[in-house]
Amino acid sequence: MDESFIDLIRTEKLWSAPEETAKKEIQKAIIETLTNKISVLDKKINELELENKKPKENCEIKPGNIYEQI
Repeated sequence: MDESFIDLIRTEKLWSAPEETAKKEIQKAIIETLTNKISVLDKKINELELENKKPKENCEIKPGNIYEQI
């Protein structure tokens, strides 16, 4: 096949349905953004849970992992 014909086919595919292509690209971007935000939030939640489980200063551990200030 001639290179100019191949380029013409590629161009036609790129411009064939711009609304649909744009919608798909926007959906991909939204999904990727939300996935990244969820992973960051999961990490932050885990950090906060670990921080919350650590005993504070001047505390002693009571049965049931309840911390009471002395």
